[in-house]
Amino acid sequence: MLSGASRRMDTAADNIANMTTPGFKSHVAFSAYVDSNSIDESGAVPTSSLDMSDGKLVHTGNALDMAISGDGFFVVRSDDKMFYTRDGQFKRSDDGHIVTESGMILQTTAGDASVETGAFTVSGDGRINELDKDLGQVALVTFRDPAALQPVSGGYFTAPADSAEIVSAPRLVQGAVEQSNTSDATQMLALMGALRGAESGQHIIQVYDDLLQQAAGVFGARQA
Repeated sequence: MLSGASRRMDTAADNIANMTTPGFKSHVAFSAYVDSNSIDESGAVPTSSLDMSDGKLVHTGNALDMAISGDGFFVVRSDDKMFYTRDGQFKRSDDGHIVTESGMILQTTAGDASVETGAFTVSGDGRINELDKDLGQVALVTFRDPAALQPVSGGYFTAPADSAEIVSAPRLVQGAVEQSNTSDATQMLALMGALRGAESGQHIIQVYDDLLQQAAGVFGARQA
């Protein structure tokens, strides 16, 4: 019980820490998300599940900001490794690549995304156009098995390469970002529930300790 309460507190704390992270998807403690789909094929029971509901879209007017409406994740590359995120706050690097704040390169369906200037548009289906030149389509992927997504930090995930599928009907909004779907009220309730669980666990331990002391006293008296 104490270990479960500790995990719930860690989950809520991580959600609260990422309330201002664009596109962040909060985790829901397993105790609040019990259904028949929460057990994988191996029979393992997860401690939490991703809440994949959309966050609020905020229009920024910045051409490098992109928000996903509906299903999908951006694909970004760091060296030879791919990461997945809903964070659509990008910038243009010195060599023209569209990159995240940490420098990971946004991917199109054909490779690295790049633009020559800031005068480009992204259509609703993700096609990048600059001066009437088609620069490719932003790659949005989805996962049939959400359990394939392994959180890294700050709303980024890794997953086996063969688990990602291209979204057939992508919907992008240029000049907007998706906010975190974390609710402060929900996370405060989760913290309070975890604290109550910890208190209950401590109470049970105290009861067991008292019973053991009584048993030891009775046993010792009989031996005497």
